[in-house]
Amino acid sequence: MAKNILTMSAEEFEKIAYKISSKQLKTMLKAIYELKWESGKNWPEHQIADIERKESKIWRILQERGYLTKANNNDFRLWLKGMNFKKRSF
Repeated sequence: MAKNILTMSAEEFEKIAYKISSKQLKTMLKAIYELKWESGKNWPEHQIADIERKESKIWRILQERGYLTKANNNDFRLWLKGMNFKKRSF
């Protein structure tokens, strides 16, 4: 799923993002983070900016849905904290 996000424009992604379930958005966010850690250092600047915009849209949608509360999302926050201790690609 994250590979398809790289090829579509930010506007196209925003149109379909609201139709995607919260669980799928969370999985997509994990896939984006893993993709950034693995191959982000090889991306050009415009592609990095584009994927960061799409990532921000996913975060916004999850926050609007009330999905990113501490009570029901502790596992994702622990996973994200573990990812942030790794060496950054960019």
